[in-house]
Amino acid sequence: MSFVESFNAGKQLHQNPPMTVQQNYVADNNGAPFPFTIKDGIPLPVTPNLDVPALLDNNLTTFDMQMKLAKSFQWSFGIQREFMSNLMLDVSYVGTRTLDLINSVNANQAVAGPGAFQPRRRLYTINPLLQDVDYRTNWGAAKYHSLQVNLQKRYAKGLTAQVAYTWSHNLANARGPSTSVRPQNSYCSACEWGNALEDRRHMLVINHVYELPFGAGRSYVNKGFLSQVVGNWNVSGVWTMYSGAWFSPAQSGNGVSNSNSTSAFVTATERPNRIGDGNLPNDQRTIDRWYDTSAFVVPPQYTFGNAGTGILEGPGFFGVDLGIHRNFKIREQTRLAYRWEMFNAFNRANFNQPTSTLGSTAGQISSSLPARVMQMSLKLNF
Repeated sequence: MSFVESFNAGKQLHQNPPMTVQQNYVADNNGAPFPFTIKDGIPLPVTPNLDVPALLDNNLTTFDMQMKLAKSFQWSFGIQREFMSNLMLDVSYVGTRTLDLINSVNANQAVAGPGAFQPRRRLYTINPLLQDVDYRTNWGAAKYHSLQVNLQKRYAKGLTAQVAYTWSHNLANARGPSTSVRPQNSYCSACEWGNALEDRRHMLVINHVYELPFGAGRSYVNKGFLSQVVGNWNVSGVWTMYSGAWFSPAQSGNGVSNSNSTSAFVTATERPNRIGDGNLPNDQRTIDRWYDTSAFVVPPQYTFGNAGTGILEGPGFFGVDLGIHRNFKIREQTRLAYRWEMFNAFNRANFNQPTSTLGSTAGQISSSLPARVMQMSLKLNF
């Protein structure tokens, strides 16, 4: 069990009035200059009278007075079996439950409906001029379950390797201590439960280091001039394969045209109504149509969409990083190390997520991860 301090997502209580007061001076380029000079300083700001509601109608940042530290529970159960002297299999179940994640909600969000914002706000009777209230509280939670299989071959005959496979499912209703991922409806945090953005159902990673069996001290071509040419080369690699991460469909704009509950200060992305699965079979996915956009429609006016979070699966990932290394012995205490490393060695196109916002480009993929990168180096050790 562990606790995490998220520092209130970068906000402090003293940033509200009367501790913090914004006072702006804007000069007229065509008019008279300011009536004060730099050496005299600008006038002190006027402390607002907290008894006058009109002076507190700005957007405020507030905090739960019973704020808790986010806490995480982790547990695991594993079985290890050694098949041979240098081959071991590890199969484990790993789970995590996270509670009291700190995130932001709009505590004064207008209830969805027609008409002006203000009368539909929760705090209207206290201050009819009060607008959005960015409220930090412990409403977030997450849970994770996984099966982890690890096959490890310890060094023997020049080869060391490891194969790691993970099946996992990660669910959450919050996206970490961030003010940009508030719930679309601040009165229904349970409506935000879905696949976490980090959730990848299948993950396979293979890594290896192989000393080629040529050269001095190795099995073949270990004498003569040829051993100096083809000998003492090592090949290493990391093969990574992931299934796609998850993302949520979104409506265009900030949702005002439908729920009529979101303003410019505490924005929240609203989701459409879901009338179909939305995920296409693998053989039908293209970079121009990654998911079925016809499965989502604009909800009726003054309502929130029923599409869940993290219901669409993005492109998977396949990458291979390879390295070729050799040490050249010059003298007893002098060696030259050569390294040639290739990242994304096969130059495979790994695509980013498609456009999730409904519109003309919905479902299209317009970017990818970096192409192949190679680097070489020589290092003299003496």
